[in-house]
Amino acid sequence: MKIHINEKRIGWVFFISLVAVICIAKMLDKDDPLIDNGKLTTATITSCRNGRNRWAGNVVCQCTYFVRGKLYENRVDIDINPRNADTLIDKKIPVFYDSLHPEVSIMLITSRDYETNKLIRPDSLSWVDSLY
Repeated sequence: MKIHINEKRIGWVFFISLVAVICIAKMLDKDDPLIDNGKLTTATITSCRNGRNRWAGNVVCQCTYFVRGKLYENRVDIDINPRNADTLIDKKIPVFYDSLHPEVSIMLITSRDYETNKLIRPDSLSWVDSLY
């Protein structure tokens, strides 16, 4: 039995595969504006409430921070014991924000926040570990 290989078809399959690989590589290599333009400042946790439900361990906290004299707000979902939520109010936490768009920010409080954003967590936030 003789198998006929269509060279034109193989050429097109190779070309499309190559284009797909290049596109995926460019998507993965795309610069993150928050990383490129990122700056650090300090936010104050102004309020906390239970997240999805009282037993899930989620707490949603409202934070405020200033950039160039303007006040910004953001929420952070923290996976801690809800009974400890009140201890977070008025605490200062680091905020990583986009200097070109300061409303785009990430509140950095848990170890996971630092690991996800490839940042080193300061020892001054070790008190958060006791809230789990």
